[in-house]
Order: sequence, then C-alpha cells, then structure tokens
Amino acid sequence: TPTTVDNQAFGVVSALDATGFPIRGIDLIVHGTTTTTNAVLERRLAKTGMITTRGFRDVIELGRRTRPQAYGMTGSFVPIIPRNLRLEVSERVEASGAVRIPLDEAEM
Repeated sequence: TPTTVDNQAFGVVSALDATGFPIRGIDLIVHGTTTTTNAVLERRLAKTGMITTRGFRDVIELGRRTRPQAYGMTGSFVPIIPRNLRLEVSERVEASGAVRIPLDEAEM
C-alpha cells in the first residue's frame, strides 16, 4: 500500500486490512517503508554523527558496496556521515558478544 505521509501508521493499517487476515491472528509484524530509504538516498537527512569503536571510524566508507567501481578506488564517493562527525571511543565487543574492553563512559 502507498506510504501515507501525514501518518505512516495509516499506511500500515491499510496494508493489514488489505490482507483480509484477522489482526488477532498475527504473531509478528515486520514493517519497512521507503520513506527512510529515500531520505538516505536523496541525502535529505538531519545532520548526523556517529560514535564507533576506536579504529573503525572509516569502515562505513571503505565497504565494498560504497566503491564507485568494485575493483578500484577511482571515482568519487561522498559519505552520508562526514569523517569529522565520526568519533571513536575505547571499547571492544567480540563477535560472540563478550565484552573484551568495556565502554569508557567518561570518554563517551
């Protein structure tokens, strides 16, 4: 169903109604809209910063999908969050979820 700009909940309810399935029979709803995706792609976002683990400040800029060409660093790329707004803190969480270095809240 179309996104309802004034209140996005109306579009969600419309989609649920369109299924004909009784709402009481729903166990899980996974919802997404194009509103945020479009805002990101069109760069119509509020000024945004990012706090990340020390040493990972540039990861969002270095990923394979952000390169203009998969096998070369030619072309141009403008990150959504500029480097000067990407800050680092000392902390480390392992892939298992175990905390190796706890977040230094004072540094945060």
